[in-house]
Amino acid sequence: NGHYFERIDANGNPNDADTIQNSNGGGTYDERSIVDMGFLELVRQGIYPANSPYITSSLRVVDATLEETINGNSYWHRYNHDGYGEHADGSNYDGTGIGQLWPILSGERGIYTVATNQNADQYLTAMMAAANGSGMIPEQVWGKNAPTGYTPGTPTKSMNPLNWAMGEYITLLYSISEHKIADVVPITAQRYTGQ
Repeated sequence: NGHYFERIDANGNPNDADTIQNSNGGGTYDERSIVDMGFLELVRQGIYPANSPYITSSLRVVDATLEETINGNSYWHRYNHDGYGEHADGSNYDGTGIGQLWPILSGERGIYTVATNQNADQYLTAMMAAANGSGMIPEQVWGKNAPTGYTPGTPTKSMNPLNWAMGEYITLLYSISEHKIADVVPITAQRYTGQ
């Protein structure tokens, strides 16, 4: 609708139709067409309220572009045209590839859901469903178009475990139990959202 968060901009003008090259071999695109959900950090850090129309309308675009449901669990791609991941045939990332689903983003979405005062248990479930045999959460899991010999929703050959994802799981677990975002900065939230 003309109101959007832009992922990254080379010159600070979000409406100039400039192009940007994804640094991981993902290709070159109009910078306004790259979709990710990094703007949820604005809620997590207390800068925007969870019910901001800018946030809620942007989530519709994110879900339509990046979300996949595997075995009833919701996962998201880091951004569209992401080239950081194995190739379509399952061969290793070599400077180009296809970005797969990131379980940590299920955790980020869960933390946003806590901020909306809704139940976020499904995001904990999604993160654990993606875990390896040792119960550790990987960087990426295979999407619906997993190559032959690989199963959707299981860890790819990327970082496994990803400590950042494990930390996000703990943060989400604590946030759910306390009914508030565990790592929100109180002084920021008080200043910008009055909370």
